[in-house]
Amino acid sequence: MNYNLREMEMNLKMYLQHHYGSLTACAEAIEVSRSTLHNYVTKDPEGVLRHTSRLMKNENIKPQDLIKAVLTTQNQYEKMGTSVGKVNP
Repeated sequence: MNYNLREMEMNLKMYLQHHYGSLTACAEAIEVSRSTLHNYVTKDPEGVLRHTSRLMKNENIKPQDLIKAVLTTQNQYEKMGTSVGKVNP
């Protein structure tokens, strides 16, 4: 996948796939399970920020772009009416 960050807003899944080739490779690089990363992508995008230091080992990852991808994901879920990162009592 070849995405140009300047041409489109990338959500978290797209951003990580762009920089790691796959979510599995990303999960291995930041030392979390594939299911944990899947939860970050689908339910709790802010959760991936706990691993910023490990993500930054990839020289192409820029903190501002990572945060933008997290915010884009949150906005997409809000537009769909899905609660993101919220635990229901």
